[in-house]
Amino acid sequence: MTSFTLINSKLKSFLPAALTAFLIHGVSGQSAPDALLMHLQHDLDSVATTRKWPGATLALVMPDGFSISLSTGFADRQTLLPMPVDAQMLSGSTGKTFVSAIVLQLAAEGLVGIDKKVSSYFSGYDWYNRLPNAADLTVRNLLNHTSGLPRYIFQESFLNAVGKDPMQHWSPQRCLAAVLDLPAVHPAGKGWSYSDTNYILLGMLIEQVTGESYYQYLQKKLLNPLQLRHTYPSAQRRLPGLVNGYIGDRNFFNLPEETVQNGQYCMNPQFEWTGGGLVTNAADLA
Repeated sequence: MTSFTLINSKLKSFLPAALTAFLIHGVSGQSAPDALLMHLQHDLDSVATTRKWPGATLALVMPDGFSISLSTGFADRQTLLPMPVDAQMLSGSTGKTFVSAIVLQLAAEGLVGIDKKVSSYFSGYDWYNRLPNAADLTVRNLLNHTSGLPRYIFQESFLNAVGKDPMQHWSPQRCLAAVLDLPAVHPAGKGWSYSDTNYILLGMLIEQVTGESYYQYLQKKLLNPLQLRHTYPSAQRRLPGLVNGYIGDRNFFNLPEETVQNGQYCMNPQFEWTGGGLVTNAADLA
């Protein structure tokens, strides 16, 4: 199920113009918000139809607090249940932004050094030294994907294990085990390669520094203060409020077409953890 990040040339070109017009006219008259809403809805419908999405949501918040939430399509194609504007979906990699925010908070508090070697936080852990580029990694490398760490989720050992038992539990250490002793994609800081492995390691660093579980710390430091009431951990198969999803062309784990069955997700999504690891909605992200 495609959710709330619409990386599309049509929307990307339209949004600045629409928002500029909105800001010029202001919010005193009803025509400007109505026109903005109409144009956004038209483009959202158009993109969803072109991309053949079952459904999608979109939200934005203006500097003055004015907000818009929109939806298109269906939350369930079989029953033709319309997609609600506050639909909750798996966050995907937008969950990484929460991890980044926590790390930057810790840096501001002097508990984490952005350019400090990651090895200094895991001294005495034998597994750490088996990571590619272990001696050279900095926190910044993990944050901006310049570490050279391979992606654990695409390693054959991981894919085979998930394929055999999609319901099993994965600890962060077990996820990292898929890349131990592998060659680096590139030297640390000398290239760019997107990798969920970076954020698994950042999650472990957060727990190491704070002495709390990542999800507990996230709730305390971000979700509660920002009143993000529709965001919670995707740490189990039963995820309240999660709308149905549909597998696209890249079905790495050989999952069924519909991802929610009998109120449960079709596999244990817990392995994603700090690489994503949340259920949320468009308004909370906006």
